Amino acid sequence: MRSRKKRSRIATVLDVAPLVDCVFLLLLFFLLTSSFVEQQNGFDVNLPGASFAEALEKDHSLTVIVTARQELFVSGQKVDFNQLEKLLVSKPETLIIKADKDVRLEVITKLMDLAKAQEIPNVSIATLIEKF
Repeated sequence: MRSRKKRSRIATVLDVAPLVDCVFLLLLFFLLTSSFVEQQNGFDVNLPGASFAEALEKDHSLTVIVTARQELFVSGQKVDFNQLEKLLVSKPETLIIKADKDVRLEVITKLMDLAKAQEIPNVSIATLIEKF
């Protein structure tokens, strides 16, 4: 009779705790090193380009978004020129106009006239920095 040797089987158990630690560390690394682009309320606005632009401080400023359909938005709320005039009574230091590049010049001119009538000292038009 043949003798069979009993082979002991060693169960290999893979410890997943270090794997989970590595995954969390990678996730933390990518979250901390990624840059976030500020997007205001998801409005689709294609800003015009300019080769010379400078950053503005957002303290004491009011941002008006003008979409390609000539709609005005302030803080995510759709407004018209009368409502915007009431908002400008608070006298912000700067009025920032984020207008789509397809907006008619007439709308921008009305916004600038409204700011001048409310004696707002600074009016800025938001652009993208382009190299020509």
